[in-house]
Amino acid sequence: MNRLLTSSAMLIALSAPAVAQQASPSGRQGIEQLVASYEACFNKHDAACIANLYAPDGILVEPDRHINAGRKAIEQSYQARFKAGADVHGRLIVDQVFPLSAETSMYLGEFHMTNGPRNSDGHFTAVAVNKGGEWKIHLANAFANPSP
Repeated sequence: MNRLLTSSAMLIALSAPAVAQQASPSGRQGIEQLVASYEACFNKHDAACIANLYAPDGILVEPDRHINAGRKAIEQSYQARFKAGADVHGRLIVDQVFPLSAETSMYLGEFHMTNGPRNSDGHFTAVAVNKGGEWKIHLANAFANPSP
């Protein structure tokens, strides 16, 4: 179940992310919109919606190092997670955004997941690309904080 909560945290969006100031306004705004869309899709348990937020060649690296490449594999991964954890919800706090170019940004942050009475917290890294004026997730991974 902890794997479910951790792997589900791969870019859950925030309603109010704290984004670092070094990102350009268009990059920051694009990342904020992408993250907000992810949160909405995730909390509705809509795997197809999440997969659509990834670039066609997007990659989701799971905590067990399993790699899901492409939207179809990413959608199947989220479908399996939602089926296994019926009440999983989460949020993501974006701590920093690093523009790598006008079309690419890396962002880092924390995730907080709930699944009924169970909670899981950790950190994530992600890279987003601007494809045709729309930000898409290109690469995402997350890892849970160690148990106390």
